[in-house]
Amino acid sequence: MSSDLSIYRWAMTDSTYMPQPFLEAMNTTDGERYVLLMPNNEAMKSYVDAASYNTTTKKMVSMTWKENVFPIRTENYIYNFTTATVGRRVTGYLANLSNDATVDYLKMMRMSHTLLLTRPEDAEKGLLSGNRYFTAMDGSVVKVMTDEGGNLMAFQGALQMQNEEAGLEAFNQCPVTNAWHQDGIDLYEIAQPVIHSPYSVQQTLRGSEEDGPFATFYALTQADRQCLADCGFSNVNTLLPYLSSEGEDRLNYTDDKPFTLFVPTNEAIAREIENGLPTWQSIRAYIDAHTSSGDGGGIVWDSEANRLDAARECLTLINFIKAHIMQGVEVADQLPFARTHASALTTKTGESVQLEVISAGGGQMTVSDGKHTRTVLERKNIFTVDKVRDYPGNRYNSSYIRVYSYHPGIVHETDGVLDYAQGDLSNLPTGVKDVKGFSRGGGDDALYDLQGRRLNAVPQRGLYIQGGKMRM
Repeated sequence: MSSDLSIYRWAMTDSTYMPQPFLEAMNTTDGERYVLLMPNNEAMKSYVDAASYNTTTKKMVSMTWKENVFPIRTENYIYNFTTATVGRRVTGYLANLSNDATVDYLKMMRMSHTLLLTRPEDAEKGLLSGNRYFTAMDGSVVKVMTDEGGNLMAFQGALQMQNEEAGLEAFNQCPVTNAWHQDGIDLYEIAQPVIHSPYSVQQTLRGSEEDGPFATFYALTQADRQCLADCGFSNVNTLLPYLSSEGEDRLNYTDDKPFTLFVPTNEAIAREIENGLPTWQSIRAYIDAHTSSGDGGGIVWDSEANRLDAARECLTLINFIKAHIMQGVEVADQLPFARTHASALTTKTGESVQLEVISAGGGQMTVSDGKHTRTVLERKNIFTVDKVRDYPGNRYNSSYIRVYSYHPGIVHETDGVLDYAQGDLSNLPTGVKDVKGFSRGGGDDALYDLQGRRLNAVPQRGLYIQGGKMRM
């Protein structure tokens, strides 16, 4: 006997409020199998809002069915991520979600609760194929929990897995209460919604200790905007297109898609730095050694060659980060497989560098770039998200509740670095190009440094711009 599933059924079939009814969007074909995880109405009263982890009010969203034109009422409660406990109901303008914000949540839940099984063994045997992890349509990972007899008992999202690892009993699994199979779709009623990880990728890399396992890689991801500007990159946000406003807790270059991040050990990166990999500190030292202060402010380079060398070092460091980010999610502890995905690194011909991921089973996994093969170590399957601030409505009303868009990811530690030398280094800034678009105010004869900053006089040495042309 099924529990009441009216809320989730409405989310998949309503055509008035939910764009493109979800069941109609799923076209099963040979070799594909869908799994729908359907939280019942009682479960929908306790949806932990992992997106609110970094906000002042950390919330649990509670949805209940009502007989009305818009049939769902949504309330917010305080949620403690450390203890997995629910507190008082939120009051004031954050007490309830607007209809639009409720629809936003349900749209995200449809994607994170629908699994598309494309691996042959999964399409044939479903969730009892022997694999433990499956990927939802939004790229997030869902774990299957079975009993000693191999019977499917429950599911876990990233937050549930992290709660279980922390020894928390509440919100650590999504028990199965009923199951059906029809038309190539497996349906499981669950007593708790599947929930994303609340931990951003930068939080994961930064950790709680300065000398943590990912500390060196984390430091390299902290792009020095001033270095980039001093080298002549006039629009840093163009160079780092996925870097949001100051203070955002993001990793650049994920292209707003699900991703896998292979992080070399601190020791492996240190060896690479000894062999010539630049750091933001080394680039800053080089800039300081080859520039002087302009008479009217700004800096003046001693030669164009040195400026381009510094710019090339910036691109090299950015390519190093990109080389270790793979599009798509791959989890260790799967049945044996070999699959290829594009990395975020592109060559000078515009092609994405391909990474081959091979699982030998039993948690043994390697990644290869065609030149190096690196082994995934014990720190693996660390679930995370890349967060983008998203204000779908006025931030002072209840639509502000949904503050993030999510791009799920996973982090694995590896025993060595991947090849970044094949990355494109041609995107170098030119002096004349970089000063275009700046307000000159002083006519064509006005003087500027390579960042477009006004100089009061011709510098005694080095490069400058006059009349839109680079001079020395």
